[in-house]
Amino acid sequence: MRLKFYEANDEYLIDRYTITEEQLRYTMSPKASIELVKQDKDRHAVLVFDEDKLVTFFVLHENDGVKPYSSNEQSILTSFSGCPNIR
Repeated sequence: MRLKFYEANDEYLIDRYTITEEQLRYTMSPKASIELVKQDKDRHAVLVFDEDKLVTFFVLHENDGVKPYSSNEQSILTSFSGCPNIR
């Protein structure tokens, strides 16, 4: 497993990454999350790979972005999703 912060040249990976309708009931889609990351310097999208396959996506919030969720300003994980084909 390897983690990396999202970069603009990773957009094709997000386009190919799919999650189920059931997952979308509980989390924001990676594509929508990336749009928010682009607008907010306190959000950081993280991609998780198993070899070369993107298998998990999440967003880390810091500073004011954490306040709706926690009093700890260090960071908090949101928009977590895992590829439904990988278990």
